[in-house]
This record gives sequence, C-alpha cells and structure tokens, in this order.
Amino acid sequence: MELQPLGFINATGQSGKAFYAAVENNMLFSRIETMPIYGDSTLSSEYLTVRLPELENMPTQQAMSLMLHKFLQQTDIKRLNIKKLILCYPESIFNNDDIALLQSIVNENLQQESEYKQSIQQVHLKHNISVEFMGDLSFKNMALLEVPTLVIAFDSLVSYQRASKLNKTMSVQLKDGPLGVIPGEGIAAVIINNEANKNNHINHDKSQNPNNITITEFEGALSQQIIAANITSEDTVLDAGINSIEWQKEWYQNSQSIYKSKSNQALLLCPQISTVVGYLGRAQLLTTLNLALAYLQQPLKPMKSVFVILHNVEDNIEIRSEENIKSNTVHNTKQMKINSKLLKITRTLNNA
Repeated sequence: MELQPLGFINATGQSGKAFYAAVENNMLFSRIETMPIYGDSTLSSEYLTVRLPELENMPTQQAMSLMLHKFLQQTDIKRLNIKKLILCYPESIFNNDDIALLQSIVNENLQQESEYKQSIQQVHLKHNISVEFMGDLSFKNMALLEVPTLVIAFDSLVSYQRASKLNKTMSVQLKDGPLGVIPGEGIAAVIINNEANKNNHINHDKSQNPNNITITEFEGALSQQIIAANITSEDTVLDAGINSIEWQKEWYQNSQSIYKSKSNQALLLCPQISTVVGYLGRAQLLTTLNLALAYLQQPLKPMKSVFVILHNVEDNIEIRSEENIKSNTVHNTKQMKINSKLLKITRTLNNA
C-alpha cells in the first residue's frame, strides 16, 4: 500500500522537523486539568491533557471545526488530483447542524456548490469529487479505497466529558497515578491512490506527490510479526498505541529476540507519540504516518525505513461513580486483551 502524508496540526505545530524533534526528545506538552475524574480505585484525581492553545475554552465541536478550517486553508486541496475526500471524526458528538458546518467549511475551501444528502451523510461536488463523512477509518479500509482519496482525520479528547468517557474504556493518565493515556487533540491527512498503485505508478503528475511512503503490514501474534519484520536493534520503532503498563510488559516480553543475542544490549526503546502530543483518537493513525515520513526525511540520521507499532488494550474496567463508591457495591475487575499491529514504513522516491 502506498500513500502520501499530507500534513497535520498538533501540539508540536505543523512542521515535520519539529514533530520529529519533539518525539525523538520526548518533549512534554501536557498540562494538569483541575477537575478530577475517577480512576479504577475509590479515589478521584486530576488528569493530564495535551491541548492546542488556539482552541482553549472552546466547545469540542467548535474546536474541531476550527481545526478543519485552518488545515484546509493552509493545504489548498483544490490543486490535488483526487476524486474523493473523506472526513473522519467522532460522529457521536456531532449533530446535523455540526455536520452542515463541516460541509460549509469544505465547500468554502473547494469553492464549489454541493448538495448535502443527510440520509447517507455524503456530499456530491462538481468535477466528480465526493465528500464522505464517517466515524472511523481503519488501516484495512484505507487499503480498499478504489479512487484517489484525500483522508482527513480530526479529534479532540481534552474536554472533561470526553476524557471521562475515554476513562471508562482505557485508563487516562492521572496526576501521580499509574501509567495511562493522555487525551490530546489534532488533525492529520494523507492521500491514498490505490488505483495508481495497481497501475504501477503513483501519480500522473509526480511533482504533486514528492513524498510517498510504502506500508508493509505484518500478520500473526506480536512475536511472529517482529520475526517476520526482521527488526534489529538498529531500527527505529515508533510507538503509536495506547500507553499502559500492560502494553510495556507485552512489548518487552515479545521483543526479546531483538536484543537477547547481546548481553549488554539495551532494551529497544520506542519513541512514544501519545506521551508527546497526546492520544488523538480518530487522528492517531494518520498523525503517525506523517511522523514516519518526518523520520525518513531527517538528513542527520538517514534511514531506509521505520517501523510503527499500533496497539490497544481491551479491558472491562468498571469505573466507580461517587454513588457506588459510597455504597461500596461495585467490585472492579479487569480482563485484558492486547491487540497489536506492526507496520513497516518505507519512503518511495519518485523518479521524475
């Protein structure tokens, strides 16, 4: 699968060099929120977020709409050779008026009239370009796109309401608490042209696509993926998953083959994206692909490829509310399943 990372906005800004430097040096952009949320114990605590200063004190829907507007203004998507635009966002928090606002933002930047069909949440634009709204887009679905497509994913998890909801499915990082995920906000985009890939070329106008990447996906258990990828201690592995103690144990247990041959070899440390810019929800995967390209473009540390590990921990942690804490009727249980996917990202240089 080949695609072109197009850009992003997160706590590090919009520069690939700045994003690379921030992740490589594990810079901290997080802040402590004063309103506490409940963890998986009887105590509540303040939690950490990574916010964009420009979106401070905005309602979530307004903040996300502003992110999209700013990104489209700076991207000039009219010049792109695409037939479809997909907007990926958390649809459960958007009503019809919010979606209509997203539509108007797209229309303004494309400078085209459109007809919005609410029943299928799809906009048909002139020049055979369609805009589709969807709640989620997996790596598997990206590979199935048949026409040149611009995919833009954006999310904001920093509000108290969204952070509390996130804390019911995964452990949010609490102040002085155990390792957890830090809610963040951001937007990222890629161009996918599977149609061109099938014809053994990337784009008719190669000058429009100077920074393509090829993605190789590995299957099986994590240990099998690591062996198949032939990772060595010299390789760079970007950790783009949900941070947790359970995951760290899983990774080091299964990656021993990388360093066990050398008694003095340090454990393979993975630069972690979520601890720097926060967990970005719908925008996590596309942000990671943009970061991978930034790593491949660094002149001081040339490399042919980087690896990305995507992972999450599924559990049934039952978060206690103030009421059931007082009644002491809830007993916390935790059954965990760790899902992981290893990707190899290689830069594809066009030969003009």
